[in-house]
Amino acid sequence: MLIAQGDRPSQLQRGEFGRSNGMASERDDVLGAVLNWLDREVPLPMDLEKDMDRLSSLSSVDTQGNPIHRDRVRSTISRLRRLSSTLDAFSTALTKRIDDFVPISRLCGIALLPNESLSEVFHLVVYNSQFCASWKAAVMLSHVDRRFRAIVLEYPRLWTEMGLGMSREMVKTCFPRTKGLPLSVTLNAHLYHASDCTVDLAAEELLPLSEYWGDLTLSFSVRCDDGKPKRPTGQSLNRINAPFLKTLRIYAAEPIIEVIPLRDWSQWNCPRLHHVIALDYFPLHLPGLSNVSVLDLVLHVEDKNMAKILDQLVMMKNLQYLELEFVNLVNSYEFVVFDRHDFLQIKDLKLTTEVHIRVDNPSPGIKRSIFSSMFFPAAVRLDLTLKVDSMEYESYRDIRDTHKYYFNEEINRLLRHADQFPLVEEFSLEIVTPSDEERYSEDRSEIYVPLNMLPSLKRFTLNCNSAFDIKEPEEPDGVFYEDEHTVAPRVAGDAFPVLEAITLDVKKPYDAAGWVKEYLREVQNRGMCFGPFGLALIKHHRG
Repeated sequence: MLIAQGDRPSQLQRGEFGRSNGMASERDDVLGAVLNWLDREVPLPMDLEKDMDRLSSLSSVDTQGNPIHRDRVRSTISRLRRLSSTLDAFSTALTKRIDDFVPISRLCGIALLPNESLSEVFHLVVYNSQFCASWKAAVMLSHVDRRFRAIVLEYPRLWTEMGLGMSREMVKTCFPRTKGLPLSVTLNAHLYHASDCTVDLAAEELLPLSEYWGDLTLSFSVRCDDGKPKRPTGQSLNRINAPFLKTLRIYAAEPIIEVIPLRDWSQWNCPRLHHVIALDYFPLHLPGLSNVSVLDLVLHVEDKNMAKILDQLVMMKNLQYLELEFVNLVNSYEFVVFDRHDFLQIKDLKLTTEVHIRVDNPSPGIKRSIFSSMFFPAAVRLDLTLKVDSMEYESYRDIRDTHKYYFNEEINRLLRHADQFPLVEEFSLEIVTPSDEERYSEDRSEIYVPLNMLPSLKRFTLNCNSAFDIKEPEEPDGVFYEDEHTVAPRVAGDAFPVLEAITLDVKKPYDAAGWVKEYLREVQNRGMCFGPFGLALIKHHRG
């Protein structure tokens, strides 16, 4: 039968025909179900739907007493299962074809992006890759198709990160693609003794390109001398011309100062240097230090060049932000009393130290000597982070069920003079213990809020991840070794600043409630006037 375009199929074509000719074909059922779904959103052929309604009205007695009814029930369930199986197979096959076609559709989407937008996408991919170096990610993108390759090769920012895992040939290949942009370079230097220093093969190609460096990561490691002759490829590190270098990172695998004499940095030219990050090694006499405004420095307390380093920091007249971390004693030491150092230029200061567990650890005495010499008359912000000595903690963790950490004593070692921080308006104290572990949930800390040492304080933040008591230490100095008496005693202040805000981000807020109550009462007793005052109480999210 011919059907005019746009006409609806007849009931016969929907599958509505008598059962006298037998069960409908699979094709009839599928076509009827699809048409009925499009018309009425009913997933069954119309005749099968009616049969099911009629059969559903039969009682069990009707079904048991009439074999015709039983045949119709069996026929109906057979049709339903066949229809379901056919449509399931159809859905699976259609899904596979869709999945196969998705990449083509994505290409159509990518094809609509202008090259400028796609290059920015590539930049995000390359510099957020967690599985390979950025240059490798760029190479992989360039191998996708011709358009990708053309964009990647013409986008210089994708090729500026060099050194990590590169061969000499790859350096030669990638450098022209940077089109003169500043390079982000990683170099590995291996030290054997005073005269032997080697660098990776890629570094041999990158050293002559120092005029293009914008960011340099320099990693030193000490290696055992195997007696074999070595090409002194690292000698080129003694004379570097890097006029566009802005950021310098120096990492040492261990405190190399004990093994290798100081390198000569005096012949480095880096007039635009503004940010230095130095771990276990400080580049003394680097000319560019005079321009540095941001310094992140990690030192061992027994560093034999500590006095020279402090002198150098004083001379860094443009230094605004200093992040200084001291690591507890690792090697033997010679106790030193340091001359006074006034850091007139530093406005923002972050200090991090480790609290010892062993009573005979000499690190506290050394820190007391160091901080007795340090004054920050211009600093307006002080962040103090105190954490537990990780090496000692690992040694003691299985000996004792609970621990008590005396952070109040450490605070006294760092804040030594009433005029040490005269202008600090914002003070943040963070206490970090291993008590986040469930096993040590009962550990407690003793802390001390040194308001008397901060006469200009306006805002105070306390962050602590363990239970604590706020109290001054029983012994203000806690001298253990005889030579520590050569350090000038602590001079406590008598200031009592009126605060504008207190923020408590602590594990157990009630640990600080008594201190806050006592502080507010003392303000009232002294007849001081509060301006706008804010108290923020936050339950610590860890632990």
